[in-house]
Amino acid sequence: MGMPKFNYGGQALIEGVLMRGRDAIAVAFRHPDGRIVYATERLDSGVHGKRWSKLPLVRGLVVLYETLIVGTRWLVRSASLQAADDGVELGKGSIALMLTLTLVAGIGVFFLLPLFIASVTTAIGRAFMAATFILRR
Repeated sequence: MGMPKFNYGGQALIEGVLMRGRDAIAVAFRHPDGRIVYATERLDSGVHGKRWSKLPLVRGLVVLYETLIVGTRWLVRSASLQAADDGVELGKGSIALMLTLTLVAGIGVFFLLPLFIASVTTAIGRAFMAATFILRR
């Protein structure tokens, strides 16, 4: 019998990394003075251990939610630490502005831009087909 299979994932932080396991996360990042700061955090959100949260579609939504919330929290923490070294304090307003601009840019690049490109190419294709049809007559 083989060893049990575990899935791990991660994301980059500013001057660091976040790794996610089945039940916990671990983060490590470089402090401005050069030492490595690390921490672990259990993933024990209210829905994580529920029986229905193990259903295929629901499981993916739970993992996505946890990844977004936990990842954003640690990304902001590492950014605040690096900014403090430069004498800049990230307040709640600047963090909210950053997250809002990121959300708007993400929606623009991944939803609106492809929609615009698809509608333009569809219109060009229809015009080309109409011109071809008219010219053949």
